[in-house]
Amino acid sequence: AYGQKSFAEAQARQNLVLAASRDGREGSIAINQDADLFLGRLKKGEKLIHEAREGRGLWLQVTEGALSANGKDLKAGDGLALEKESQLVLFATDAGSFLLFDLA
Repeated sequence: AYGQKSFAEAQARQNLVLAASRDGREGSIAINQDADLFLGRLKKGEKLIHEAREGRGLWLQVTEGALSANGKDLKAGDGLALEKESQLVLFATDAGSFLLFDLA
């Protein structure tokens, strides 16, 4: 299957937008994996907290700018894997965008 959709309007209103999920909830594209893919964008100085669901892992991929993720400094191109964490705390040290994967 193939899906294509613009999330630009949703990203203008929200810092974190669900783009793909197993069940297509919240207007996301349905995928055949037990994973959620979020598109994120933060302005310099903004903070975002993502609550992790129990038993799942998170992968953060910084695509632009610079972020602090649970106290670790990251820049464009950097990735971070998190397991057994109850939450991901992001702080934009510079305006930035990122992909956040919530995986089984």
